[in-house]
Amino acid sequence: MTIEKRYSLKDLKHLTGTSHAYIYKQIQKGNLAKPEKWGRASRWKESDVNAWLETLDRGLQDNSHLVDSRLTDTQVNINS
Repeated sequence: MTIEKRYSLKDLKHLTGTSHAYIYKQIQKGNLAKPEKWGRASRWKESDVNAWLETLDRGLQDNSHLVDSRLTDTQVNINS
């Protein structure tokens, strides 16, 4: 039997480069599972974190055309 790894808030902030406020907003929106409480500490299961990261990655891929068009618009404005 393997024990699933758990992540702290500090770990999540480091993994994603985001703030604690962003992470808790993701929980409120239902995008990230609520953490388990270990005493006063909060810990997220690795499977929940991986699912959330995949969702974030898909969102970035789905919206990459928006970034590309913004870059093109910016480049046009710079050259004008």
